[in-house]
Amino acid sequence: RKLRERERGREKPINEINPRTLSVSLREACFIANFHRVGWRTFCFMKRFTETDKWRDPWFRKLPPKFKMGYLFLLDNADNAGVWQPDYELAEFQIGESLDWMEFEKAMGDRLLVLEGSGKWHLTRFIKFQFGELNPECKPHQQVIRLLAAHQIERVSKGYPKGIHTLKDKDKDKDKDQDQDKDNAPSARELEAESVWALYPKKKGKKDAMREILEAIRTVGIERIRERVQAYAVAVSRWPEDERKYVPDPVRWFKRGNYDDDPETWQRKSANGVPQLEARFDIF
Repeated sequence: RKLRERERGREKPINEINPRTLSVSLREACFIANFHRVGWRTFCFMKRFTETDKWRDPWFRKLPPKFKMGYLFLLDNADNAGVWQPDYELAEFQIGESLDWMEFEKAMGDRLLVLEGSGKWHLTRFIKFQFGELNPECKPHQQVIRLLAAHQIERVSKGYPKGIHTLKDKDKDKDKDQDQDKDNAPSARELEAESVWALYPKKKGKKDAMREILEAIRTVGIERIRERVQAYAVAVSRWPEDERKYVPDPVRWFKRGNYDDDPETWQRKSANGVPQLEARFDIF
C-alpha cells in the first residue's frame, strides 16, 4: 500500500525502489509488486499447503512406506492443477525405491485419475485443498484455470470446485451439454478402450488403434489388457530417450497381440551388460 502511494505521488516507481533501504515487510511488498508486474509464470517455484492430518487418515496410514513416499512425490511434483506427467524412472530415483506403479494406481483409488489421451495423472483433490473455490478474477487462480483448460480436465472429470466455469450462461450450457451427452455417450467398452489408449506410450492412429484395442479387450478382458499395457509403459519409460522413437505404433502392437509377450522380451541390455527394463521394438 505504501509503495503504491509513493508511485501515485510521482516518486520513484516500484521497480526502481532499492529493497535494501526498506524494512523486511516492504521488501516483501516490493517482491509482490514485481510478482504482479512480470507475471505468475516467472515464479515457478512456490510453496504449497500440506495436510498435516494425513498422518491420522486411515487410508494414508495403511499405505506401504513406498506408496506413502510416492504419494508425497506426486503432491510436490504435480503442476498447479494437480497434474503429473508420469516419469517413473525419475520418481524412483528421487524416492530411492522401486514401485509397482499398477498397484500404486489401484491404492490411490478416486484420488487419482488418468487423463484421456495424454495419460497424465491428475490428483483429483489437489485443487480444492490448495485453492478452494477458484475465482477467475484472482491472478493465481487464472493460471490454474488455464492449466485445467490445457489438460481438458473439465471434459474428463467432474466434481471440481465452483468457479472453474466462467460462462455467464453456465446453467443453460450445462443442460444443453447433458442433452448432447445422452445422444453421444460412449459405451462402457469404449470407455475401457479409452483408458487403455491413455496408457499406451505412443499416440498415433487413434481411430484404427481403438478398433484393435476393442478386439483385444474382447479376446482377453480389460483387466489383463490394462495390466499388460501399464507394464509395457513402465518399461518404455526406462528406455534411453533416443530409442523411444522405435516404440511400435499401437495398431501394430495390439493387432499382433504383443501384450501377451514375455516381459523379459521388453528388456534390453546396456553397453555394460546390465539389463534395463526396456521394451522390445521392431523396425519396419
